[in-house]
Amino acid sequence: MRVPGVVAAMDVGRAAATGDIMAFTDDDAVPDPDWLWRIARHFEGDQGMGAVGGRDRLAGYDDPPIPSQAVGRVHWYGRAVGGHHRGAGTPEPTDVLKGVNVAFRRAALDPVGFDQRLRGSGAQPNWEFAVCLGIRRAGWRVLYDPAVAVAHDEGPRFGATDRRFGDLSQLSAAAHNQTYAMIRWLSPWRKPVVLTYELVVGSRIAPGVLTALEQGFRTRQWRRVLRRLGAATRGRFDALRTYGSVLRNRSQ
Repeated sequence: MRVPGVVAAMDVGRAAATGDIMAFTDDDAVPDPDWLWRIARHFEGDQGMGAVGGRDRLAGYDDPPIPSQAVGRVHWYGRAVGGHHRGAGTPEPTDVLKGVNVAFRRAALDPVGFDQRLRGSGAQPNWEFAVCLGIRRAGWRVLYDPAVAVAHDEGPRFGATDRRFGDLSQLSAAAHNQTYAMIRWLSPWRKPVVLTYELVVGSRIAPGVLTALEQGFRTRQWRRVLRRLGAATRGRFDALRTYGSVLRNRSQ
């Protein structure tokens, strides 16, 4: 049976691959000529390296660069920072890479896999959190190198009306996937802290209560803001239920 979606497609590729290193990019990206060479060099030089990724140069964006050590970080309290398209500097350890530009060591990826519990129509947004955090939890290193680069002409996502999750069902899926990945793979003491931060603060795209209040007072678009808050909150509570199903399966 054919199963739609990015996660299912990548899992088919993982099963069919025969090499020790698997590199992934998107159909709207063009890797630099030295992309594979740079990836291979990192894996060959460090047998504890589980995942390598780098910069995706977004077409039409001129955002100022940020230090590579700030890219892809999940702060202890749950705030997630992306910035993969802006990283500059030397290769640095990180928490989460971006799916348009990432490679995994098979020995690190296979035990974690591509989680079929992730949600989304066509695209499963934030799937990278589940894979990268799982690999890190197992003790592998995850590296962000701005020189491992692709040109990314970011196209529309199936199931989303725009790149900022204008489709509320995709926004809910994004909140679910990120929250689920963090409460599944982060250390036990961080799970309640992260969930609280997500519900109370959240992010600009998937707001929590405080961020929604700030956006509402600033834009006066209360109906839109509250709908986004509702979608994000549903996704985060659904993440708790999904994690509960993981725990039940373990106990059986």
